[in-house]
Amino acid sequence: QKRTSYDYEPTIGGAPKKAKKSSFIPLPDELARTGALVNVRNTDDEECFKWSVLAALHPHVNDPKDVHSYLDYENELNFAGLTFPMNRSNIPQFEKQNQIRVNLFGYDNNNRKRKTIFPVMVSKETQERLVELLCITNDNTAHYSWIKQFSALMGDTDQHYCRYCLGGFEGEELLKNHMRLCQLLEPQKVDFPSGLDAILSDKYPEIILQAPYVIYADFECIQPRVQGSSDDEADRKLIKLTDHQPSGYAYKVVGPVDEATQSVVVYRGQNVVENFMDAIHEENERIKKLRKKTWKTNKATVLDICYICKDELPSPKDIYVSPNEEYLGNLCWKCSPKYNEEVIVVFHNLTNYDGHFIMADRKTAENCKFCISSSINTYSSFTIGSIKFIDSLSFVKDSLANLVS
Repeated sequence: QKRTSYDYEPTIGGAPKKAKKSSFIPLPDELARTGALVNVRNTDDEECFKWSVLAALHPHVNDPKDVHSYLDYENELNFAGLTFPMNRSNIPQFEKQNQIRVNLFGYDNNNRKRKTIFPVMVSKETQERLVELLCITNDNTAHYSWIKQFSALMGDTDQHYCRYCLGGFEGEELLKNHMRLCQLLEPQKVDFPSGLDAILSDKYPEIILQAPYVIYADFECIQPRVQGSSDDEADRKLIKLTDHQPSGYAYKVVGPVDEATQSVVVYRGQNVVENFMDAIHEENERIKKLRKKTWKTNKATVLDICYICKDELPSPKDIYVSPNEEYLGNLCWKCSPKYNEEVIVVFHNLTNYDGHFIMADRKTAENCKFCISSSINTYSSFTIGSIKFIDSLSFVKDSLANLVS
């Protein structure tokens, strides 16, 4: 057989050898410092899974990080039908072929503040032999290392750690009681926030304030028969018999002071919805004037933090007073505009009844700047200017008759 010089690769000098693929990744410093891992240097192959398993089965070799320490044990493991690099999905097959349980964990190095270990796969097998591996990755490959001491890897050797959620416990009995429930779930990592992120705060803190001005309203309707309708039983399923037409309304303004609260206003006549909206807008203008009043407070009690967001106040000016005229605190420049901008109008069953009449008025519908709709003509809440309409039935699921009885 004829050969050329291209068939030979020199072992010393001359052209370099062809680079062999390797899955080896050196441990990041924060992992290496724990002393919890054995990272076998497989610089000439992609069989790090095999070497890591052998490292776990033969922990007393002279140099645990050297591939050559495990060559005598290489044939102990059955990798029939499996290829390297080992895919995570093939690990269950390896477990069955070798009677070994494998727990796999991952490492997130994107969090620069601290290392993050998380469970990837917890074995469902029952074999006595257990191997726990950590998978680290870079842009090119993934690499397995044997976890020699799990508690050291997690950062506290006095704790007993659940492999399903990585929660730490002071005793084995506590861990066993916990795992009876935790093992019913998929592996997960519970990560608690730290620093300022650990402080729970409201996204919309202004909603803690009680609305000082509320208008409670109701429509009354008549039901004239629709012309051409019939009382025939069959026709009732097809033809509209009566029409609901507003015949009047009543409302009452409730506010924090006596001058804001009025007696019930009642109207009966024509153009009910139009007259109602005009009356509500007039009430809104009257309430705006009341809001501009300066409330008298004892200066000794004035606080230097915002009542809503709790930020410090360099020069507090706005005062928030509760509905009973009790001083509660000051508002900052950010929260002051949010304070009680809207007058709340409450209907019972606004969604399915009263709201239909209001939104049917074209002028009113055109001025609507926000609405919460459950269907094309059903609104549980809508805002017209600075007047917000809400449905009390959304909060108390009962009739008015039962609520006042």
